[in-house]
Amino acid sequence: MSTKFIKLNGHIIKDAVTGKPVAVSEGNKLALLLGPQDATTHPYEITVDDLGGATSISRYQFYAKKGLKKIDLANVTNIETYAFYACDALEEVNMPNVTEIGTNGFKNCKALTSVSLPNVTEISNSAFESCSGLISAYIPNVIETFSYGFSKCSKLASIDLPNITEVGTYSFSECTSLTQVDIPSASLIGQGAFKSCTDLTSVNMPNAKRFLATAFNACRSLPSVNLPSVTALEQSAFYQCSKLTSVTVGPNCTSIATKALNCGSAEHKVTYRFEGTTPPALVGDAINWDYTERVEVKVGYGEAYKTATNFATGADKIVEVDF
Repeated sequence: MSTKFIKLNGHIIKDAVTGKPVAVSEGNKLALLLGPQDATTHPYEITVDDLGGATSISRYQFYAKKGLKKIDLANVTNIETYAFYACDALEEVNMPNVTEIGTNGFKNCKALTSVSLPNVTEISNSAFESCSGLISAYIPNVIETFSYGFSKCSKLASIDLPNITEVGTYSFSECTSLTQVDIPSASLIGQGAFKSCTDLTSVNMPNAKRFLATAFNACRSLPSVNLPSVTALEQSAFYQCSKLTSVTVGPNCTSIATKALNCGSAEHKVTYRFEGTTPPALVGDAINWDYTERVEVKVGYGEAYKTATNFATGADKIVEVDF
């Protein structure tokens, strides 16, 4: 069987150092022979005319190719570990059939401004971490992001993940331009998932049940949260959300850990609404009573809350409301 070559605008690409053609393996993986990682610094684009059935980009295959500007691989379904790590010039990616992106797949691709991955269902650890130029990401079918998936994407402004069920550890932490999050199917918000998203002002998560430690810690622009399905808030989940003035806790919440709702400030005092007829277990300083405007509970259940452990401290702020 004859060897197949990668082509650019109909011309076979040659390695910048060796001068040899860049070949595609006969198996099911691309074997790109591009030489030393920093040898190809002149901007170029890659398309593949004939993959010979290849559907996967092997690990490290484009690792730190400084000149790679655009990649168009319509047949590829799998991107392995470190495949495009630190491709500093990479601006555009067209891989509409990719379903899996491996660990560190696009990490540190600082020129990448947008990604459209309509068939991806899983974002692995650090897949897009520190893509500091990334503004938008279209990944409508992803159901789970793992640790640091989009962490430190400092220009990412909004994310729409209609089918995601689990947001992994620190997945969107330090996305400091993120203003809006829509995750209607998510049931688990992982540790530090949105920590230090300092511009975040709107969150829609009607089915989120568990919020792990520091999930929204230090989201200093967030004005309100509605948690209709919450069952547990772990330590510091919304700690240091200093502009938070309205918190609604659904009827099924059973536990609120230390500092989980310790938020607000002297200038922005918080009104809490607890919809349950049984007070959740409030641990330690879960709420900062100095920054609490009032606590609303259902009519007929005020006394139960006023005498509950750690609610008693703020008994004078607990009021019955018809809702």
